[in-house]
Order: sequence, then structure tokens, then C-alpha cells
Amino acid sequence: MESTESRRLELREKLIEVLEEGPATTLMESLPPVSWHELATKSDVGVLKSDVVPLKSDVAVIKSDVGVLKSDVAVIKSDVGALEADVGVLKSDVAVIKSDVGALEADVGVLKSDVAVIKSDVGALEADVGVLKSDVAVIKSDVGALEADVGVLKSDVAVIKSDVGALEADVGVLKSDVAVIKSDVGALEADVGVLKSDVGVLKSDVGVLKSDVGVLKSDVGVLKSDVGVLKSDVGVLKSDVGVIKSDVAVLEAKTDAVRVELGAKIEAGLAKLRGEMHILRGDMKLGIARQTYVILAALAAVMTPIYFALFTGTAG
Repeated sequence: MESTESRRLELREKLIEVLEEGPATTLMESLPPVSWHELATKSDVGVLKSDVVPLKSDVAVIKSDVGVLKSDVAVIKSDVGALEADVGVLKSDVAVIKSDVGALEADVGVLKSDVAVIKSDVGALEADVGVLKSDVAVIKSDVGALEADVGVLKSDVAVIKSDVGALEADVGVLKSDVAVIKSDVGALEADVGVLKSDVGVLKSDVGVLKSDVGVLKSDVGVLKSDVGVLKSDVGVLKSDVGVIKSDVAVLEAKTDAVRVELGAKIEAGLAKLRGEMHILRGDMKLGIARQTYVILAALAAVMTPIYFALFTGTAG
């Protein structure tokens, strides 16, 4: 029969009538506040301990797998860092064509600061994952699914590492193409040296570059917003890895297309420039300056997609 406060009070009053108040109080204090079947025994505690031991083993396995994933992510970050270094070399090579890129470098510094914020957000995500691991009850019910998911993530990380290697090879090809472009531009510098005094035109080009960098900063802001959404649900990590694989495949295809398109446009532009230089030699200096401005503007339009490909991972 269920023990209630009213029944306990009634029992105490009966005991006082039989045993007086002191013994009755002592006897009532020795009774448990709940029903006897609700009290845990040593055997119950032993069963609970035996259930916790396998759970600890499963948690240790998951921690080990997460450690391996972190190591793989560190390798990917290192590869991305190498790519960033190569991109820096390409930026330095392209900067030879322009005489004033100080403001552009400052904007790139702001972008690096934004990337640092993104990395900080990723670190916060890892902290959130650590908090989630503390929920033992959830881990016990989902441990099997987590182990399968970790296996899939390992496979996806391996694919990403392979794709990053392919991207490094593509960046090497791009560096070679830029070297050829530098050689061609060097041959043209002798013909267009008299036009270097037109600083206003170059500043206009730098203004266009600043506008492009502004667009890039906006894209990084969108990326930060996406990372914030990612923090709300760690389970989305699997789908994000799939998206990364798809983006890498698209980037490889677009990198090939950009390389072919850049080569074709540069060759066509150089051929056109060589033909026009013979005609322009008989014209006045003002006419030469105007034609050169058109050519440089066309070259800037060709190079703009390269900036997007190098800094955002997408070709325009």
C-alpha cells in the first residue's frame, strides 16, 4: 500500500498512544520516507556499475577516433596553409604588373583577420562537441551510430586530402602560366614604357581591385554567418563534408577552365596588343595612352576571376 504523509501521521499518533511520544518519534524516524520497493540495494548498484563499464570503453573508442579525425584535420590545415603560401607567391607575381597595391594588401590583411575569426568559431565548435560528449545517456543510446559516422568521416577526410593534393598540382600549373605571362609582359614593357607616367589610369585600376576585394570581404562575411549556423547542429558535419567534396570537385573543374580561358585570353590580348602597337606608333601620345588604358582594363577584367579563384575558391 502506498505510503502517504496522512498515513504516516496517523501511524505516529497511534504509536504515541501506545509507546508515548519519544519512542514513537524514534520509531518513525527509522522508517524510510518512501516505499520499500523504491529503495536501491547493493545488487542494484552493482548492476548499474556493470552497465557503466562498457559505456566507458565505448566512450574511449569514440575519443580515440575523434583524436584521429583531429590529426587528419590538422594535416588538411597544413596542406591548405601550403596552398595559401603558393597563392601568396602568385599574388606577388601579379603585383609586378601593378605599381600601387598598398591599399590592396591592407584589405587582404582584413580578410586574414576574418579568417582568424572563422578559425576561432571552429574552435568554439570543438568545445561544443566536448560539452556534448558529457551527456552520457545520449552517447549510450547513439554510440553505434556515432562509430559508423566516424568511419564515414574518416573516409571523407581521406578523399578531401587527395583532392587538396590535386589542387596543389593545379596551383603549380597556374604558377607556371603566370611565369609565362610575366615573360610576355616584360617583352611589352619596352613598347609601353613611355605610358608609365599615366598614374591616374593605374589608380583607377587599383580602385577596381579594391571594389573586387570588397566583394570578397562580403563573401567572407557570408562564410562567417554559415559557420555560425554550423555551430547550432554538430550533426550537420557529415553533410558539410559531402558539400566540401562537391565544392572541391567543382573547384578542380573550374581551375582547369580558368587556366585554359586565361591562356587563350592572354594570347589573344597579346596578339591584339602587338598588332595595335605598330599602328599606335604613328599616333599622338594621347591616343596611345587611351588605347593602352583600354588594353590594361581588358587585362584587369581577365585577372579579376583569378583573384576570386585564389581568395574565395570559386572562379567567376
